[in-house]
Amino acid sequence: MRKVIVLIILVTVIGFAAGQLTWTQVNTDGFGDAPNEISFSMTVYSGNLYVGIDNCMTGTEVWKYNGTTWTQVNADGFGDANNWGSPSMAVYNGNLYAGTDNCITGTEIWRAHLLRQISWIEQPRDTNKPMRSLASYRISQVQSLLEEVQKTCDKLKDEDDPLYSECCVNRLDEVTGYLEMAEKFYMGGNYIAANYWALKALDLLHEIQECCGK
Repeated sequence: MRKVIVLIILVTVIGFAAGQLTWTQVNTDGFGDAPNEISFSMTVYSGNLYVGIDNCMTGTEVWKYNGTTWTQVNADGFGDANNWGSPSMAVYNGNLYAGTDNCITGTEIWRAHLLRQISWIEQPRDTNKPMRSLASYRISQVQSLLEEVQKTCDKLKDEDDPLYSECCVNRLDEVTGYLEMAEKFYMGGNYIAANYWALKALDLLHEIQECCGK
């Protein structure tokens, strides 16, 4: 009876040891790009493994693994750097879907068809391009108003008016920072984000004007 018990214990221990996990890294760090910080999501589609990556610099990346090699199958951020991550992926009705994390213009859902290559189709309509002319107008407003407010602040400074310290110091630097963000996003083709930062600059400039007019 003791021999049977000992045999059972040995079989159990050997079986447990055989079932232990051995981990092996199968990608290069960050897929060769350090800002690829987080593997947000994974799913299997048509026999391949797909991974959604968080990248706050150039936008989310989706990578496919066929068991041997990795291949990126989307444009960075699906064409918008504000799509930082792909926190969810799912297969539905023969298609692969990816949901993005975007706190500037809102989440986007992208669908991929399995052809010879993955082809992504954005589900929501394009709301960015129609904002181009408005963003350009807002930026020109900021530039013009900033010049006017700068003159007012310079005058207060020359007159040693305490309103200069109260209204202008630090705030003008903030406005300049907002304007630089607006111009950066505009040059990058993200007109919604450009308009957002231009509006923040305008709001702050109006606050400075009101403060200086006390």
